[in-house]
Amino acid sequence: MVVIQKLDRNFLLDRITEFIRIDENIPFDPTWAEENFTVDLPGKWKHSFVALEGARVIGFAIASVRDIDDRTCGYLHRIAISRDFQNKGVGGMLIEALEESLREAAIDLLFCSTNEKNVMAQEFYDAMGFNKSGSRDIQGHKRDLYEKNMNKEVA
Repeated sequence: MVVIQKLDRNFLLDRITEFIRIDENIPFDPTWAEENFTVDLPGKWKHSFVALEGARVIGFAIASVRDIDDRTCGYLHRIAISRDFQNKGVGGMLIEALEESLREAAIDLLFCSTNEKNVMAQEFYDAMGFNKSGSRDIQGHKRDLYEKNMNKEVA
């Protein structure tokens, strides 16, 4: 059974090799080093999650809070799932936990980006209700930008 729980710094440090191994599954992006995982960002330890099957780390979502255009927003920095758990709903479970956490903090807008060549990620974000909002060049790599308004009010 898959369990989603908040990620804390000590758990991450104790299991960093598992996180790096899973991160290697992300196509078209360099694998994160320990420093990328452990950097402190506003709201990171409140809005980041880990997926476990028993004691095994099978996925994660690293997020923080940023001010964008004078509005406090969630920003998904990284999401990755172990190969043998991809396409089994784990990514959706992580996004749902992140969204609930952000809503509890009265944040209803979530941003993320992916490499323009990462079709699997693009399809995932589309399926999760994100809208492509543009693209930008980061260090010579074109990234597609996505956003999701999580306000549950019906227009």
